[in-house]
Amino acid sequence: MAWATTWKNAETNGLADFDFLAHLCAGCNYADHVSWGLHSTKYIPCNKASVASEAGWTSPIAPDVDPDAAAYPAPACTPTAPQPYDSFDLHVLYNSANATCVAAKAAFVAQAQSIFGAAKGFLSVGVDDPFAFTKPASPMLTAAQTLRINASAVASGGDALFATFMQWAMQADREDSGEGRGFDLVLEPHTGCPYGDLVSRALYVGNRWMFNEHALVGAQLEAAAAQTTPAVAAATTAAAAPPLLNAPPLLSAPPASCKSIVTASSKAVDFIVYLLAGPGNYFQTDALGLTVPDSGVDRAALNRSHPIHAGAATGVIGAAIAKWNLTSAATMCSSQYPAVEPDYSAQGDICLMTAAAPQPYFHDSNPIPVEYAALYVPGDQLRDVATWSMEHRAAESAGYNVGVKIVPLTGCPLLDFTAWSLKAGDDWRLNEAALS
Repeated sequence: MAWATTWKNAETNGLADFDFLAHLCAGCNYADHVSWGLHSTKYIPCNKASVASEAGWTSPIAPDVDPDAAAYPAPACTPTAPQPYDSFDLHVLYNSANATCVAAKAAFVAQAQSIFGAAKGFLSVGVDDPFAFTKPASPMLTAAQTLRINASAVASGGDALFATFMQWAMQADREDSGEGRGFDLVLEPHTGCPYGDLVSRALYVGNRWMFNEHALVGAQLEAAAAQTTPAVAAATTAAAAPPLLNAPPLLSAPPASCKSIVTASSKAVDFIVYLLAGPGNYFQTDALGLTVPDSGVDRAALNRSHPIHAGAATGVIGAAIAKWNLTSAATMCSSQYPAVEPDYSAQGDICLMTAAAPQPYFHDSNPIPVEYAALYVPGDQLRDVATWSMEHRAAESAGYNVGVKIVPLTGCPLLDFTAWSLKAGDDWRLNEAALS
């Protein structure tokens, strides 16, 4: 193990970083692979469907030990907010013991106020909580400060402002001089179901964080009883903090070659929304609506037999096609493939880049290493597609969690697909050679 953890690194082997999983052979096949494994360099999920099958699982429905399964224990709750969601919390998560991280977080919040504070009601700043992780009632496991976003508070142009803000936030969160990320972001919608909003629906930029689910379960039960916003959520979005007296320097601008946000009136770029499924994980590929090559499993017996899937014969991507009526040649946009940052803005609307890319890892021009479907989304329609994806990627809706990756098309592909992407689910290693 000492040798392996050294020679996996490019600086030692002279070629490239690679990943490995070392797991126990303790007689508990699922736990050995999924729960107890040692991952390095990057966490790459196991094929949970294959692991469950190898362990003797015969049901077509994912077992309740799988956190991505609809059967995984979670408090029941029906969202009350209509789509597209209007209100969000953007949680800024950082290391309060690291002065560089504290300064980066403060600069981010100060710049958010400077650029977007004039849009009345759109942005409010919650109190900073550098010790959130010490509080049993806090869902955060690190220091946090929250920005509340209300797209409906803007009399007109709320969708465009939301897209502009999100592009700015996605670009602001990045690695600084190769020394590591100063903070991470979590975009949580307000649907009336705190547990699902953070655990299932939230999108993140940077590192993926776990949450104090015990606090969220308590908050959700209280919210259901009182039919009001839970106290734990209100506490993170208290009255706006006073202006910073000695504000740190604003974050430096992205590279000049990238399309960036300068003012609140800047027009956001367009986006690609990828809906992702792990290769061979038929629980997930079926939920997404892709074919299952060589799985040896009867598709009719898969998750579609679950009541959630009644009448939804093509999974999440089928629901997306129906939602935006992407059924004609005019709504397809694939002529620029394999361009990683195509421009289909002339379409003037959401269009379908592909409904099924089942084995993209065989193509060295494709940066995505897992199976996917993809939508091209004009900037001012980001809120509609992002909030739809938040809801429909979750197991409560799809039968099994599927992944989401939202890529801003700024002209800097490596950053757009990595540091600046907005994600849900597993953060898969990309084929970065296709992005350079």
